[in-house]
Amino acid sequence: MQRTERALFEQTVSRDYGKLLGFVRHRVADESAAEDILQDALLDAHRSLPSYRGDTELAGWVFGIIHNKVRRYYRSQALVRRLLVTTDDGPSTVSGNDNPEHLLSQSQRLERLETLIEELDDDTRRALLTVSLDGLPYAEASSLLNITSTTLRCRLLRTRRRLLRGLDEAGLGLGD
Repeated sequence: MQRTERALFEQTVSRDYGKLLGFVRHRVADESAAEDILQDALLDAHRSLPSYRGDTELAGWVFGIIHNKVRRYYRSQALVRRLLVTTDDGPSTVSGNDNPEHLLSQSQRLERLETLIEELDDDTRRALLTVSLDGLPYAEASSLLNITSTTLRCRLLRTRRRLLRGLDEAGLGLGD
């Protein structure tokens, strides 16, 4: 990492810290979680600084990393909500299968899936998350990603097969 990149990063974070925190707080109601997410994202950005290509403004690149960290936070919260429901008596499982082994298997499957997704190249991961997590239709997603709808569909088909194969190789396939 060059000194100029590091200095520019530190200057950007110092200048825009309030905006960055406001961005996260606007999306995450829990104050403590918002601050943790921002700190984790800034640490990730700092570690990834050598991969910053300079084709966008540094502040926009940092916002992108923070946005992805917020999405990961909600993805993990969605799993917790699926597994647990808070009742007057406290938490109880939602699933018809209260078997702890089943819940552990689901948790392990999600962890492995997150690892597999993080191992994808940036373009493939962005395509997958844009359609699967953000829920954009193929036409809108392909326009946003600047690729054809056919390319997007093929990329997602290959990616889903790769993810399923990765789960199977870990012994965590959907049939398990």
